[in-house]
Amino acid sequence: MLSYNDQNIEGVIFDVDGTIVDSISYYHVYFNDGLEGIGLKPISKGLLLKFLGEGISLKKILRTVIPDDRDENVIEMVAGEILEKFVKIDMELPLLPGVRDVFAFLKAAETKIGVATGRTSGAAYEWKRLKEKGLDGFVDVVVTASEVENRKPAPDLIVECAKKLSLHPKNCLVIGDSVSDIISGKKAGAIPVAVCTGIENSETIKSQSPEAVLQSLDEIISLFE
Repeated sequence: MLSYNDQNIEGVIFDVDGTIVDSISYYHVYFNDGLEGIGLKPISKGLLLKFLGEGISLKKILRTVIPDDRDENVIEMVAGEILEKFVKIDMELPLLPGVRDVFAFLKAAETKIGVATGRTSGAAYEWKRLKEKGLDGFVDVVVTASEVENRKPAPDLIVECAKKLSLHPKNCLVIGDSVSDIISGKKAGAIPVAVCTGIENSETIKSQSPEAVLQSLDEIISLFE
């Protein structure tokens, strides 16, 4: 069993986008493709990251940036086009540095690994991703937003993932790249750790007072040394 700050760590729960896989840059490109397709100017990566960091769904983001005089069908159409393009390359998204080493380290230490993503893709789809990347043998449980009532920053995903791991949240680290990851981990009673590889910069994520702020995923290993 691993120990961190005198706390027994029996499980580590990971976010996906910006934590395990590098998806943000691709998402920004396809999001702006959707806006330009209906004659609107692209938005900055920073603004999109702000929305994503708050855990806002794609359709809600589009409702915010698309003028009110546009029909709801336009929102549906643009969202569909963005997702269609993204899904085509989704399984090809590269792993962020250190993922395999961290998973192998945790598994060698007999620590359970969970994946809890705010995506509504479904567990079967995320298991397919893990298999494609050769990570499925390390992971014990996968939970997506489609399986819980409330999305992050609500604690539902973390609570459900810990439950499926047969662990109490207080004995789990929650690793994520966004403010919503940190808030959901805290609300669940887990130990939130931020990694600055995705949505947020270190200053923004520090404002939520996570237990630790890492610049890369492989720094997790040093927490236990």
